[in-house]
Order: sequence, then structure tokens, then C-alpha cells
Amino acid sequence: MKQNFSQKQTQKQTLTLTQTMKKSLDVLKMDQEELVECMRELAFSNPFVELDESRDWNQIIEETFSKRPSLQDDLYMQLRTSGYAYDKNLCAYIIESLDSHGFFLEDQETATRVLDCSGEALKRALRCVQSLEPAGVAATSRNECVVLQLRKKNEDFAARIFQMYPEALAKKDLAGIAKAENVSTNRIHQALRAIQSCSLDPCQAYASEAPSYIRPDFEIKVAHEQIEIVPRTAGALRIDNQIGVLKEPSPEIKAYLEEARFFIDSVNKRNKTLLILMNELIRIQKNYFLFDDELNPCTLQQIAMRTGFHESTVSRTLSNKYYQYGDQIFAVKDLFISKTKGGTSKDSIVKALRQLVEQEDPDNPLSDQELSEALADMELYVSRRTVAKYRTSMKIPGSSQRKKKMKK
Repeated sequence: MKQNFSQKQTQKQTLTLTQTMKKSLDVLKMDQEELVECMRELAFSNPFVELDESRDWNQIIEETFSKRPSLQDDLYMQLRTSGYAYDKNLCAYIIESLDSHGFFLEDQETATRVLDCSGEALKRALRCVQSLEPAGVAATSRNECVVLQLRKKNEDFAARIFQMYPEALAKKDLAGIAKAENVSTNRIHQALRAIQSCSLDPCQAYASEAPSYIRPDFEIKVAHEQIEIVPRTAGALRIDNQIGVLKEPSPEIKAYLEEARFFIDSVNKRNKTLLILMNELIRIQKNYFLFDDELNPCTLQQIAMRTGFHESTVSRTLSNKYYQYGDQIFAVKDLFISKTKGGTSKDSIVKALRQLVEQEDPDNPLSDQELSEALADMELYVSRRTVAKYRTSMKIPGSSQRKKKMKK
């Protein structure tokens, strides 16, 4: 038994929930870093609790310390999970050409010659990369960087003011802008606040040299078309086994034991719930890991229905949780994706798809890739493969078959 028990015993104790026990009520949403810190606090304050930290955790940290995803890594990950129709080569060129601040400053005419593509194709790829996070990435200038951020915040009016009245804004002639726009000065003040909230270096976090790391909850391993989910626990709590020699524990000792058991049970429940949810999530996204396919549509509600947990429990449990895949660490939330960028319904996509096919040039029918790009112009973001699935379900032949049919 710990030597300092006699000192701890003299401290004033209450039989109500302690601060650590209150924290354990939220243990489901704790990430690994918060959980380990809470374990350490409990082991320090409770004389009957011992913390056995994983001996290999320092090695895990060293392995992942310098391998947090870079800006480029994050952008590639977002592209793969976005459901957008995009040209891999053009988007890759743009991503790899970003400067240290995340700007795309390459001469676009030169780029089109190097890539042997049209200017419109390059612009389409650029818009695709610019739609990713952080808002403002791949901007071609500081002004565009601000505009991209404003549009991401749905501040279209502020974006227009920023573009149309740069000199008046510099002079703070808000009354003049209000008069020109026929709006109140207060409306211009609101737009100005939105403009001032934008960053001129939105990718700064990726350039930071401050050391940091993330403790993943799982490592995902793939071998022989099998997926293994390996829990990564940083330590385990246990109750001092010498407590069993006490015949009649005092109220103070009972309070310590109640605290320890409650917290340990909460941690075990957290880990069990997290593993169940992660297994179901990987089951849905198995082709993403096995064959590098696109992610399947998946929502918190879907996981809740398949596991029997309440949606709020799923959200709380998976919030701020990470997994290691290869030598990189990713947020579990990245495995969730709506059917389209803005949650657009399947009915809207099917309706637009049918309209595009009906209005296409019979002598030059649209391919699935061209249909995907046309849908993107309508702000319906679905992949070529998804277009093919919808087209097949609608009993619409492929472009070559449609062309042959028209010639008959």
C-alpha cells in the first residue's frame, strides 16, 4: 500500500462525486491525451490507484511525432473523401505547387502548356482545391484568399464589398459604400467585421515549427485483404490489490474506492463503445482501406442505427478521436461523408442527371466523367463512379450505347 496513505487519510473527504468522478462522466468524449492526463491526476490524488503507462508509448510518439499530415497530405485526404469529381493530375499539380503559405502563384498559362490541358480544365481543378480546408488555400492572391474565406462563411455580401470598394475600405469610407449600395451603414459595418475576421495566412498552422503530436486510439493495419483494428491505449488503471486485507474500510477509504471503480468502469465503457463504433465504421468503409476506393456515404445516424447506440452517444464517442494508418494519423470524422458536398438528396441528382442526358447532343453523348463535371457546375458533387451507379439504376445506357441507339 502506498506510503502516503496516512497523509491522504487526514485530508477532508466528501462522499459526493469528486472532481475526477465528474470528469469521468464525460470520459466518452475524451481524446487519448485528455484521458491519460485524467488517469495521471487520479493516480496522484487517490492512494489506491496505480497507473501502468504503456512502456512502448514513447516509441509510438517518436514514430508519429514528425509525421503529422502536412498541408499537402491533408488536401489529398480531403479530395479522396470529398466525393467531388476531379482530375487527379491537375489537382495534384496545384497541390504540389502551393508555396509555404498555401498560395498557388504559378503562371496559369505556363501550367496549361506543361500539363497539356485547357485553361478551363485548370480553373476547374483550382476551384476544386480551393473548396477544401483551410478556407483560403490555393488562393492566387491575398485578395482572393480573403474572398474564398468569406464565401466559405456564406458572407457573399462582404465578399462583394471587399472586391468592389478596396479604396473606400482603405479610407474607412463606410458611409460612401452604404450610399453606393443603398444599404444601412450598420450593414457595411457587419461586412467589415466579416472581412477583418479573415486571415491573410490561413495555412500558418502547417508551417508552425512548434512540436506537437496526436495520440491515436487505434492503428488500422491491412494485410492479405484483411483489416485489423489495433487499440492503442496509453495506459491502464488498477486498484491496489492490498486493499483486500482491510476488513472494515473507513468511509474515507470507501470514497476513494468508489471513485476509482467508477472511473475505471467509465474508461472500460469508453474503450468498448469506441471499439464497437470503429468496427462498424470500418465495415462500411472497408473498400476504402482494401482497394483505395472512394468512401461510402456514412452518417452518425447510420452508425447509431447499426450499433443500437443513441446518435448523441456516437457523436460524443467519436469526437476528437484519431486513428493511425501507415505512418500518418487521421481524424475518425474523416471517414464520414454525406452523399454530396452539401447533403444534396439523391432525388436532386437523379433529376439533374436525367435532364442532362435528355438535353445532350445525340451525336456526342456525355460520358460519365463529363456528366459528373456538368453536375459539379450545378453544385451537385458526385464522383464518376456514383454517376455510373445512378445512371445504371435509371436504366440509362452508357454514352457509346446511347450514340449507337441514336444512329439506328
